Amino acid sequence: MYSFLTENFKLNPIRPLNENAVIYSLFREFSCKVPFNYFSIKYVMEGLETYNVNGHKFHVVGGQYLLANNFAEGTVHIESKKMVRGICINLSNDIISEVVASSLRPDTCMPDCSLEKYFTTPDFLENQYSINDTKMGSFLAQLDAILSKNPFHEHQLAHDFYFGLAEHLVSDQSAICRQMLAIPSIKTITRKDLTRKVMLGKNYIDSNFKAPLSIEEIARECGLSEYHFHRLFKMVYTISPYQYLLNKRLSYSLEMLKKGNDSLTDIAYEIGFADIYSFSKAFKKHYGAPPSAFSRDTDLKKPSLQNDFIHQVATESIRQVSQ
Repeated sequence: MYSFLTENFKLNPIRPLNENAVIYSLFREFSCKVPFNYFSIKYVMEGLETYNVNGHKFHVVGGQYLLANNFAEGTVHIESKKMVRGICINLSNDIISEVVASSLRPDTCMPDCSLEKYFTTPDFLENQYSINDTKMGSFLAQLDAILSKNPFHEHQLAHDFYFGLAEHLVSDQSAICRQMLAIPSIKTITRKDLTRKVMLGKNYIDSNFKAPLSIEEIARECGLSEYHFHRLFKMVYTISPYQYLLNKRLSYSLEMLKKGNDSLTDIAYEIGFADIYSFSKAFKKHYGAPPSAFSRDTDLKKPSLQNDFIHQVATESIRQVSQ
């Protein structure tokens, strides 16, 4: 089912929200209690929507979305001089359960709770994400491109659409489930809170890795001590925050070297190294060749090291964390 909502126009009446539904909205001002029925996806294409869910505040801006299941309770508030564009999607538990069941393998190991239990109980981590970081985010961006061409049209969304969306969601959240279970805490609420803080730290690194960051500063942004953040980050992502930060910098430097527009000194300073010597040392240790070994066309001067292999090594650690 598809509906369009705005301050002075409604395409068709909203049916009970316990069925699969897509609601396209345009508001400058709007406040209400959010009826979380089954699984909810709150995607903001432009503007800001502020949610208070289960006691946690989420400022969801353009290019981000909020996930919560039917055990969530909360409110939404919109106040803007410009129109805020959003899409709300409701998915039934039946679809989620069917997709989860088809994705499980005999060797799947969920020591504390099954994947289905994660989605359909209070164990689920209500949280916000960037569309650039997830498979479902890419799916939502494509949906936005289609609906925004003519949001007033009575779009017909087949059952296959909801299954496709659920498949991306389950794929993304399977990793989140495993990461959350890596934190040893008896209380679910504590585990969820710590997972959010560690994810916040990772996002802070992703957004600021070119700056001269310290792990202490990142931990402070998360509201954790440096040691506690280091310990939890390694539990969740199986890599230390310092190594993750270093890998981000070196991976980015490799992309800059491919373009061939900047000197080694400029690259070193741009990604937060104090000088070219420390940059070259770290780069060689990580890739097995100095940065000067890369030519403009991305081929290595050393024939024993193939470029596609080096590129794979350069991105593997970052990819593993994202998954």
